[in-house]
Amino acid sequence: MILFTQEDQTDFFNSVFDCQYRKNFGKENDPDASESFTIIMKSGEQNIAAMSCHRLYQTLKIVDFAVDSDFQRQGVGTKMIEFIQRFALEKEILTVILTTRSYQAKDFYLKHGFEIYGQLVDVPFKDCTTYYMALRLAK
Repeated sequence: MILFTQEDQTDFFNSVFDCQYRKNFGKENDPDASESFTIIMKSGEQNIAAMSCHRLYQTLKIVDFAVDSDFQRQGVGTKMIEFIQRFALEKEILTVILTTRSYQAKDFYLKHGFEIYGQLVDVPFKDCTTYYMALRLAK
């Protein structure tokens, strides 16, 4: 067994995935096909909402999204979702995906056009359901 650093691990995975891409698509993988970023909304100096995202090709994954409890139900989450939709369209993203749990914001995402494409009961713990959701954007 060998312990890899994060950089070694990333290099290994990238070389394997690049080889698969070449083999299947007959061209080199786009080095700019992937990026991670965070969007923060502020009120004065205070962070009131944050969304971390990862783009891979034409899919954008919302990895984490939170609105400070003092600012919930005031349209902050909606503004963040609307912003990421505009951003995604500008970047020619086809689909925005995310996961949420039964005690979190499933209904909020449904209200904003996301659809449930899968769910797992008792994940990550008993009496909790994890929902897998997607929003298809217009071309």
